[in-house]
Amino acid sequence: MWISVRDRLARLIDLFWDDLTLYIESVVFDAQEQILNRAADHRALAELGPQPMCCGPRWLRAKLLYSYLPFDISIFGQIKSPFFLLLTVISITPMFGIRVAFFTLILLLIIAGRPPDEYQMVTFILTFKGAQFLSSGVFMACLAAVKYYMCVKPGGTHTCDTEGPGVSQDLVTSSVDFFGSCLLVWIAFLLLPCSRSFGGVRDIAEEKESKSEVSGCCHDYDPGRGGRLAGLLGYDLCCFLVSCGLIYYLTMLDVASRGELQNALDQDLLVDLQRWQFRSRVFFGRILYGLLSLFPS
Repeated sequence: MWISVRDRLARLIDLFWDDLTLYIESVVFDAQEQILNRAADHRALAELGPQPMCCGPRWLRAKLLYSYLPFDISIFGQIKSPFFLLLTVISITPMFGIRVAFFTLILLLIIAGRPPDEYQMVTFILTFKGAQFLSSGVFMACLAAVKYYMCVKPGGTHTCDTEGPGVSQDLVTSSVDFFGSCLLVWIAFLLLPCSRSFGGVRDIAEEKESKSEVSGCCHDYDPGRGGRLAGLLGYDLCCFLVSCGLIYYLTMLDVASRGELQNALDQDLLVDLQRWQFRSRVFFGRILYGLLSLFPS
């Protein structure tokens, strides 16, 4: 094995082992606190901040964030809530820019905390990439296979220009989903240094004392927020560029097959943006980007 690959694998294994050790220690500590009846996280966190007025803007914000990103409920408890299932369906809908619009709303609600919570920001990034893998990756790949099977007819004919994958989706909403999937997570990552950690029974007293001193979003700027997310976001950017490269490469292959001179090539390139083949290429670029999002999620 190459020395560079071996060293990188060794570092990844060490990082994974450290994270696993910390996770096991936290689980054991929480279990001990539960046995000794000293786990007061919920009561202490409930006392933080003023009580929002029922059905007011802050109440709606808290209700939506707690329903989708709760701090004290596992996934097995969340799936019992019909509201959570509805939000999950919305979050994995890749058509018409619905998924990007939903996560934009979630990000705005998190930022409205002033300063935003570090746990919620990190969870937002990981949840968004996981939803992208399921919707733009797995779901759209299955949809593309079914669409191609249905549009190819006996005798060598096809109706892929009207029934093919991605043909029915307009270029604007496809571009919103494609570029928004990269832009939103980077906005959240760049805002991480302005976030603060409000949860945890170990730090609850310090947070109560310092809460009154917070006067702005970046009052407590810390570039170390988010841990090793920088490497994952760098990988995500590379995946986005690879997907853009795939769309560009397929477009140039198709255009070059129809034009011989450079002028004709440039004219065909502009015309190609209106063809059904280009919408299909964007569709497959989104699939590739979604499938490659498995690692960051």
